[in-house]
Amino acid sequence: MVPDDAQRLGIGRALAAHVAASAVLLGYRDLVADVSAQGLPLRRILDGIGDTRSTRHPGGSRLRTRVDRSVLGGLGPTLGALAG
Repeated sequence: MVPDDAQRLGIGRALAAHVAASAVLLGYRDLVADVSAQGLPLRRILDGIGDTRSTRHPGGSRLRTRVDRSVLGGLGPTLGALAG
């Protein structure tokens, strides 16, 4: 979670991209997030990472985003060290 005073600076997007790339390197194919009704900003971020599907539940929604090797750029400079 990014603090309110740091919103809209791209921090959440960078964090999500890094998590997605790390997940792919570890062999995962999906990211899953349970969000409250106010989860639209996260949905937008995840839509930018991969195909995101949403299912509703009593507390909000479950977002499932498919990830593949195309997200590895989210590692930034770390990717060069891994390729190395």
